[in-house]
Amino acid sequence: MKQGFHIIALLMIMFINGQSPFPLTETNRVHAEQENVETDNLSDSVFNEELLHLASKGELIHAQYPIGTNINDIIANIGSPDEQGVWGGANFYVYGDVMYFVPFDQEVVTSIEVYLSRDESLQLRHVEAQIGKSTTGIEKSELDHQSFLLYECDPFILYIEANNEHDFVKTLFLKQRE
Repeated sequence: MKQGFHIIALLMIMFINGQSPFPLTETNRVHAEQENVETDNLSDSVFNEELLHLASKGELIHAQYPIGTNINDIIANIGSPDEQGVWGGANFYVYGDVMYFVPFDQEVVTSIEVYLSRDESLQLRHVEAQIGKSTTGIEKSELDHQSFLLYECDPFILYIEANNEHDFVKTLFLKQRE
């Protein structure tokens, strides 16, 4: 019993002197750094009131062209895509960090995906504090197990996606409501 009091007293002295009795593990250090980066990124973040305003017009930050643009006009104006192919029942066209989707046998962009750099992103769990409450809160996709927030920006739907709610947002995906 006496030994327990000595340990408590020692811990109190260490706290008073500013020393933590708990070792700084790699996990704790990474978590602390993420929290610091998180607050540092607030001013550089793309998550502000403009994001939802743009989405309601079919536009996303970094995407030069909105939903509804003819893919042939995009190709004529900015050249051949970096990559193109088929995914999820549509043709895709990649320009840098932006991917335009066009349904088969059509020529009009119906969805856009933008990949974010870490320095302009936030942890998914902090996004709602910046741009407002989402339609459903953080959800997990049954298909790919990614976490996401969904915002209805009539006539469009904006998905903000990350690996999990504690991870930084990787992509913004805007699609025309069906």
